[in-house]
Amino acid sequence: MFKKIFTIIALSYLFLAKSSFAFKPETFISVVHLVDSADAKTLQNIKLAYQSSTPSAIFNDWLLTSSVLKSSTVSAYFKNLIADDKLQSVGLFLEADTLPLDKMTVEERKVELDSKFQEYFNIFGTYPKFVSARVMDTKSLNYLQKKYGLLSLVLLPGQHPEIPSNVGGYNLVPYIANNQNFFLPSSSTKNRNSVVVSEGFYLSQDSLLPRIELVSQKKFNEFTQITFWTNLSEEKVANLSNLKQIYHQIKSVSDKYSLNQKSLADFSDWYLARYPESTPAFYFQDKNDHLYQSPWYRLGLTQSNKQLALQNLFVYDQKIYDPSYSIPNPGESGVLSIPTIDLSQFGAISLQGDLYYSRLKNFDYWKMSLKNQTEEIALYPDSIVFKNITTLDIKTELVSVSNKSNQTTWTPKITEASFNLGTLTFFTLLFVALAFYLKKNKTKPPYFGLALVLITSLVSLRSGQLYPFGLGFWGPHGHDAIFHLSLIQKFIQEPFSLSHPQISQSIIANYHLFFDYFSAALVSIFNLNLQSYYFVYFPLISGIVIVLLLNKLLNNFKFSPLQKNITYLIAFFGSSLGFVVRLLQNHDYLTGESAFWSNQAVSMFLNPPFVLSLILLLSFLNLHFKKPKSLLSILFLVLLGGALAQIKVYAFILLVLSLFLNRQLFLSVLVGATGALLSLPFSSLGSSPFIFNPLWFVRSMFESADRIYLASVASAWQVFEVNGSFSRILILSLAGVIVFIIGNLGVRTLGLVHLLRSRSGNNTDSLISKIIFLSLLLPLLFTQSINPWNSIQFLYYGLFFLSIYTALSLPKNIILLSVLIFIGVFGSVGTIRDYATSNSSSRVSHIELLGLSTLRSAPQGIVLSPLHTGRSSLSAPQPLYDYVSTAYISALTGKQEFLSDTINLDITGVDYTNKKVDVLRFYNTEDTEWAKQFLKENNISYVYETPLQKIKLSPADLNLTPIFFSGEVNIYTTKP
Repeated sequence: MFKKIFTIIALSYLFLAKSSFAFKPETFISVVHLVDSADAKTLQNIKLAYQSSTPSAIFNDWLLTSSVLKSSTVSAYFKNLIADDKLQSVGLFLEADTLPLDKMTVEERKVELDSKFQEYFNIFGTYPKFVSARVMDTKSLNYLQKKYGLLSLVLLPGQHPEIPSNVGGYNLVPYIANNQNFFLPSSSTKNRNSVVVSEGFYLSQDSLLPRIELVSQKKFNEFTQITFWTNLSEEKVANLSNLKQIYHQIKSVSDKYSLNQKSLADFSDWYLARYPESTPAFYFQDKNDHLYQSPWYRLGLTQSNKQLALQNLFVYDQKIYDPSYSIPNPGESGVLSIPTIDLSQFGAISLQGDLYYSRLKNFDYWKMSLKNQTEEIALYPDSIVFKNITTLDIKTELVSVSNKSNQTTWTPKITEASFNLGTLTFFTLLFVALAFYLKKNKTKPPYFGLALVLITSLVSLRSGQLYPFGLGFWGPHGHDAIFHLSLIQKFIQEPFSLSHPQISQSIIANYHLFFDYFSAALVSIFNLNLQSYYFVYFPLISGIVIVLLLNKLLNNFKFSPLQKNITYLIAFFGSSLGFVVRLLQNHDYLTGESAFWSNQAVSMFLNPPFVLSLILLLSFLNLHFKKPKSLLSILFLVLLGGALAQIKVYAFILLVLSLFLNRQLFLSVLVGATGALLSLPFSSLGSSPFIFNPLWFVRSMFESADRIYLASVASAWQVFEVNGSFSRILILSLAGVIVFIIGNLGVRTLGLVHLLRSRSGNNTDSLISKIIFLSLLLPLLFTQSINPWNSIQFLYYGLFFLSIYTALSLPKNIILLSVLIFIGVFGSVGTIRDYATSNSSSRVSHIELLGLSTLRSAPQGIVLSPLHTGRSSLSAPQPLYDYVSTAYISALTGKQEFLSDTINLDITGVDYTNKKVDVLRFYNTEDTEWAKQFLKENNISYVYETPLQKIKLSPADLNLTPIFFSGEVNIYTTKP
């Protein structure tokens, strides 16, 4: 017992002592010689460098390129050298034969690395323990560590596009690489890749001692390390002749600075064993400049007498992946930019008294204090604490600020979903409402329908989340969801303004806004994460509501439990016969959902306004079934129907016309008038949004390569028109309509037949049947004026409500029933599969997200960005700037764009012709005066560049100042 207590006390003393080290603090030194040529001069330089090192017994690390390995003379020399002298070690400098590593796919990188390492093994009989590279990426580094036991990566100036001092990592000392992003230091065993990353400093007589003196500070640091390097293929004779003297100097100051000369591999092995949890923190002072760096941040300060000024802050977000982690890097090769927070606006902090230091280490958790008698700046690895110092309110999304009495704490943020009090309140209220509904209606929860909601929601749940490749968007979410996020974000910031977020100097018109406005209100009231709300909360909650409302309607219709479950299955999982078409075409039979034009039930959550319109329509039908007689209930019914005009105009038109055909003229007029009044403020007077265009969908179904595409039918139709063969056109049209209807409906065709053969049981049943018939008829006769395919959304409602009658029409024979259900839902399996793939169809990279975060924190202003003019050859997932014309900048920053998402501008009839010409001209012009005038006249505050479109003029000539600059996107602000 006494022995255990003594051990605990001894360990506590070691970890909590403020001025003692657990071992002697040392400065490790490694000397690396790059050999990238095999000519006679280089070989002579190699021998001279080796001979110069032997009197001082200096370790040498030799980095050989692949071309050098192929030289039998040089490779034989080094093979003999390391066999005879244990102070010599040979590493590999990686140069890809074709593309840089980060421009390759992951599999291509593995093949390339295996080839290079095998070349090395064939010569030396072992694999290298340290490497350098022209361009390195995290996935390759992880692979080399796991497969070959790599210990060290050294980055040499001029060899890698950016080195850690500019982009992340540590200054002056090495760090243990993060396994998601080797530019960042690891913070725990979870994100640790056991490779030590070092920065090389050029070895010269002039800089040797100053560099050693700077790096050898051990006031706070348990150890330091420095890597010197030379390029023996380019080294000048004068410097080579001084090598012997340089080596001697290193030996002569070894005792003064506690130098320990080791190879990179030996040092890395020691480093990794000494710090098994995380990279330690380091602190350096260079005259009046202070530098503290930990795995979470890097802070720069400047001291002047009794004042201390904050300079800059790098936040190392441990969840930000290397841009080429899982896919080829779309930006400049090897470049990663970590945004710097300028802290100079705070001015100097006056310290009453002399500044002194204290240190505390608890395992790998280091604290460094800069303080006097009453004031203190405490630097913890994951936070900065100011005590008795005037509150410092830093305005950035990268840092959270908390104030407590006389103490202010800055905590660097990381990108992770937050579950705040508002979210908890939101779900608590929903749970209470659900429990109340079930109790009041005395109904058993429809578990099968709820399970189907969860499966169908898979088309949405994974989008809007962070993945190794960035923020992922599956399917049409890369455009449609971004459009809604843009509008929601706009209404969150400006709830009483209709200014268009996607085109400046315009207002939102000719679009139903209720879903976006309703969503903005919910997100604001409950402080919800917008992307979580859109892709997770809304689909699941609205799906549950639809099931409950449908269940109530089916109870009104006296459906049996089996009939209800079949209705749920068809309503949420019913498919077209597109899979049959693809099977006949020898294509992937798990595709073809919209081969006959209409999206199917499984895709309903791709269209949130449609889902919300179903909720209102089902609510209307349930209330309609009760035959409301009181003025209040009738008013509520009218508001439900009228609100559809601002949720989904297709549902509104179907309901008004169906009420009219159902001989409920008064209700039809009231609902129609209410919808018209709600839509009037958001509509521009002009031509009708719909045009009479009979059988457009039928013909294009045969003509379009992405539909069923029957070239012979399309050609025959044209020939019959030219020849005036109206009888044949009539036969072909009738056949086409039948194919269109049966192909889209699939097994639901049985429900349509049942509807045609049966009589309506009640007024609500009659109303639903008319909604179904109109949903089939209207797209056959009318199309939308600008984008004709948009009017296919009429059919969505028919597909949904036909599930009710399909359940009534299916046979009771279990075998035949099973076969029909299998055919009726099989096509949806392929759709779900598409949304379960590892990579999304589009994305926003982690690097671009950092830039967008910087833009989001900046003052409001108009953003000018390049126009999408067609997809390039960038790898999937496609960056959104290369995917399609979208409003992702306004969606993710809340800033108004000069011009974006021309697809929806076309749909809503917004004329952007002049703006399009101006944008194209700005990015390609060489006329400085015109470009400056254009920015001024249009009140442009920010200019955006992507790898596919950069400004041809110099940004400085246009008075543009960079606020985010990286290898992928650059963002500038205009000077007033």
